Amino acid sequence: MKQPPFRRHIIVVAATVVIIAAIVAIARCTENEAHLTTPKTISASPTQIKQIRDIGQWEFLSIDMEELVDTIDKKMIGSRRLARIYYGTMRLGFDTRAIGKKDIAVHGDTVEMTIPPITLLDRNFIDEARTVSFFEAGSWSHTERKQLRRRAYSKMYARGMTRKNIENARNNAVIQMRQLLRAMGFNTIEIRTR
Repeated sequence: MKQPPFRRHIIVVAATVVIIAAIVAIARCTENEAHLTTPKTISASPTQIKQIRDIGQWEFLSIDMEELVDTIDKKMIGSRRLARIYYGTMRLGFDTRAIGKKDIAVHGDTVEMTIPPITLLDRNFIDEARTVSFFEAGSWSHTERKQLRRRAYSKMYARGMTRKNIENARNNAVIQMRQLLRAMGFNTIEIRTR
């Protein structure tokens, strides 16, 4: 059964009115939306500076080392020989407690920071528990063993504290400090090194 043309017009007009009413209702709802805004300026509070300083020693490069050192003491009656393998881990980084108030400047959402120089975090990096006597002939005093350890330390230190390793640690420090400051809410971060 066909609907009369008058009924079709009523349905079209009613549908148009419903669509217009829906559009008006949606427009009114969007006018009352709640907007979340973030502040335009962020200031480094003493708490934030304290949080950074409380990190303490921050390691940016770890170098596992192994050094074979030997010594021979030749005498007329006989000779003594001692060869030892020393193991250690050099940790390069800086102590965040060296970051002072003058090293952090905030301008709006921009932070400028000067980080301390990269240093060896623990000067006692040789692991005595892992030291192995590779070859030992004769008896050796405690003083002679200490001298051998000093030689191993000097060689390991020279091999680990190279310009390239310090530069790698500095680059890692800049990356990690930038990530920390970004997590604290800063958008523009400028980091300098001493």
